[in-house]
Amino acid sequence: MKKRFSAHAASHSGSPARIPQCAAETAAAEPKAKRVFYPFLFALFPALFLFTYNIEEVTLAVLPVPLAASLFLTTLFWLPLRRLLRDRQKAGLLAFVFTFMFFSYGHILSGMFPKMVRKAVYAPMWTLWAWGLLFLAVAFWIIRCRCSLNTLTVALNVFVAVLLLFPLWQIASFHLLPENPFTPRIRDEAEDRNLVRQMAIPSDQLPDIYYLIFDRYASQKNLARFFDYDNDPFYKMLREKGFFVADQSHCNLFGTYLSLCGTLNMDYVPDLLGQVPVQKRVIYRMLQNSRVLRLLKGLGYTYIHLGSWYEPTKVNRFADINYPGAKLTNLAQDFTLKFLNITALAPLGLSKYSHRESVLQKFRELFQVAERPGPKFVFLHMLVPHSPFVFGPQGEVLQVDDLIRRPVEQKYADQVRYLNRRIEELVAVIQSRAKISPVIIIQSDEGPGKSETPVNSLSRFRPKRRPSLKNFIQFGILNACLFPGKDKSIFYNSISPVNTFRLLFNSYFGARYPLLPDISFKAKESRTQVLAFKAVPSSFFELNGRIRTGKALNPRRPDIRAGGKKPQAR
Repeated sequence: MKKRFSAHAASHSGSPARIPQCAAETAAAEPKAKRVFYPFLFALFPALFLFTYNIEEVTLAVLPVPLAASLFLTTLFWLPLRRLLRDRQKAGLLAFVFTFMFFSYGHILSGMFPKMVRKAVYAPMWTLWAWGLLFLAVAFWIIRCRCSLNTLTVALNVFVAVLLLFPLWQIASFHLLPENPFTPRIRDEAEDRNLVRQMAIPSDQLPDIYYLIFDRYASQKNLARFFDYDNDPFYKMLREKGFFVADQSHCNLFGTYLSLCGTLNMDYVPDLLGQVPVQKRVIYRMLQNSRVLRLLKGLGYTYIHLGSWYEPTKVNRFADINYPGAKLTNLAQDFTLKFLNITALAPLGLSKYSHRESVLQKFRELFQVAERPGPKFVFLHMLVPHSPFVFGPQGEVLQVDDLIRRPVEQKYADQVRYLNRRIEELVAVIQSRAKISPVIIIQSDEGPGKSETPVNSLSRFRPKRRPSLKNFIQFGILNACLFPGKDKSIFYNSISPVNTFRLLFNSYFGARYPLLPDISFKAKESRTQVLAFKAVPSSFFELNGRIRTGKALNPRRPDIRAGGKKPQAR
């Protein structure tokens, strides 16, 4: 009886002999936890997706830094959670949610509040706090969850792996598949050969040539009409220094790569291509190995390239000397700036401060270039007064409150005012350090674009009139040329950039290039191709050029920015 009682008690008690057996049975009953790969794979996706979206403009060299940074951030978040929760599946899910929310913040913000983001330039901080609270709520639910995550882990592993295949396939096919060879159609090709063959000017008598591009600098009339800014003192200064300023000039194409490609190849891009659609990379190659570059190098010039962080002009592999727009480790490059702006770091404004430093660095480099011996052809592309707005009228750093409070018109005009002072200083330095009076061409590739649109000025017009006026503003440009020793009568007020270098070669090297009609085009584009071109009729510029707007030109019209009542729409 005692033995039976002891056996029965042992069977119902928590005896040491029974505990290991129960633990083993429990472990056998529970499924084995699946390995977690998807957070680390997904960390690579945002950079790869952004790369494929801009694949025509960027090179593979821009990928390592953002990929390594994304992977490091996800790992840094996952490791402490793995130790704290002692559950790698929950830690993995939390890391995935964190990575998704961190890299989707910019997309969500611009989708929900496009006008607010465009006005503030810096993303408002309260949105980041709200996004953080949402993450904490999701994280709390995941931590409290007692259900098995095996099925979800397997599903996410497969889903993210398949998701990653799409950008990888696009990148591989773009860079590995052979390209169709393309040769641009060049008119006056015989004149190119004659120019180089008959050139007899000694190199020590050749003037330096500076081609300075200030992106999205508006024409004088458009600054007065739509930005309420009088740029006459700047134009007067240029004329006093010997420049001819074409105050009725329009760009031949809107878009930096299209506009510069036409100017540096001395022809219209539609005529150079012959047929469309065409891949954008074809035009990038034509911009890099341009006709002007080949001719000037054949004449004995050293080509010095000062690029911006915009990828197509950042570096030119055909240049003799490169001052890159940004090093691969620098935030101030096109791909990195776009990458930062989609993340939760956007409110910190890191990309804006990097843009500011990039502009200041270009001025310092140009002062150094002016001291180099000639003959030299200097190409500068500077993304100012192009947004973001990072300079006050005296060059000061703008605070977030100023960016939110000030209208686009004022921020753009302030940036122009600061740039004017720096250009005047730059011209003086170039002229003082040159042994032979240099040729200086100061142009903008295009007028103000979407991010510089004078929304307050345009709000005074009926909605159906605004698209036409936006296009008109985009075509009006700064165009000033200094050709020392040449009669200014060779210029005319409506000369467009396509004729700039034709006139230069005719004036200094005895060429006989005919001047082309000054025609502007609009391009229809997809993400990777230029699909079509359409000539803009001259009547478009005549009609919109007669528009009267602005406080200075129409004193009876109350100024909205000053708190006046909005006038009746026309």
